[in-house]
Amino acid sequence: MIVAAIKGELSIGLPDAIIHCDTQWERKASIEIKKYYTVWFESHGIPVIDTTAGNIKQLGAEEHIHIPFFTQDGGPLQRQCTRHFKIDPAKKSMREFAGYHPSKPPHPKPGQFINWLGYSADEFGRMRNDGPKYQKKVYPLIKHGIHRWESIAAFDRWELPTPVRSACLCCPYRKASEWLELKQQSPQEFREAVEFDKANRHNPLAESGGSTTSALYIWNGLIPLDEVDFEAEAKKERENPQYVIAACFEGCFT
Repeated sequence: MIVAAIKGELSIGLPDAIIHCDTQWERKASIEIKKYYTVWFESHGIPVIDTTAGNIKQLGAEEHIHIPFFTQDGGPLQRQCTRHFKIDPAKKSMREFAGYHPSKPPHPKPGQFINWLGYSADEFGRMRNDGPKYQKKVYPLIKHGIHRWESIAAFDRWELPTPVRSACLCCPYRKASEWLELKQQSPQEFREAVEFDKANRHNPLAESGGSTTSALYIWNGLIPLDEVDFEAEAKKERENPQYVIAACFEGCFT
């Protein structure tokens, strides 16, 4: 989204700043690409603001912060990590960027911040209009009908590094094909995820509905990560793909 804006291929202007919310447990490949583009964006006059709410590996199983572990009780825990590690730190950084206290009055004026979110047209269902009144969310890629595959292809055309899909190493929403790629290409990182999965199997801090669940799993099949046949599971994904179709017209989201 931002590279396309800088290249003049997306007529949305340029942002005043970019906020990066660091969960402190991303893949090494994500960390390296972030470093590369931090330098690249700043060379084009756009500051990158780093912020963090702590390490998700250390805090991700605590009550009111926990990741959406799958449970033997019939479903995942409520996802609270996104708000704690991304949404709230981003709001605080926005306010500080404009000279406000991160949480106390006076508050910014309604609509003072335009928050670009880089969801592609494939992710139409993720659009939200919630949040504080001082923040207006916009979705440039969705508005212009740009899909994920088009974004990836653009980096080859620009002769720039293609970012890998960003996700915490412990994320239960990772697909089987992504776990397989991680296991094959980054075995040490996969082992870290396996250790995290085992360490939190009976973590008493991860409570659901006031009572501790019997067991927690990163994999939705409710078996340890190192016992999952990811090749077979990835094959099932290929044979039974899920499709998200979005019809978008210029001006829909003005």
